[in-house]
Amino acid sequence: MPRFLQPIPHAPQNLKFHSFAPVSFEEYLTGKKIDAAAFRLAEPDWYAALEREFVHLHPNSFTAQKLYLINPLRRKYWLKPVKIETTAPEPESKTVRPVMRPKTKTT
Repeated sequence: MPRFLQPIPHAPQNLKFHSFAPVSFEEYLTGKKIDAAAFRLAEPDWYAALEREFVHLHPNSFTAQKLYLINPLRRKYWLKPVKIETTAPEPESKTVRPVMRPKTKTT
């Protein structure tokens, strides 16, 4: 066996590497505020080409390499923010605080 393939005797064998959760191309575009559905329908070839490259790169590397392509896409296929309605709890009745006045001097 060649020397470079032999295990290093003092190296730990149970190393765990940090793995990032896989992100789909559509989730990535949503995170960049790009409407993935509109982009896919309007320019299917361009969408497929970027998706093919995205699969082979980390999202941060993809962003760094395609930054000047992503910004025009964002302007063209802007993902409108979704307003989420929540029911706010009713405000509690305010407690009446006493008014603090300075003491008057008595002589």
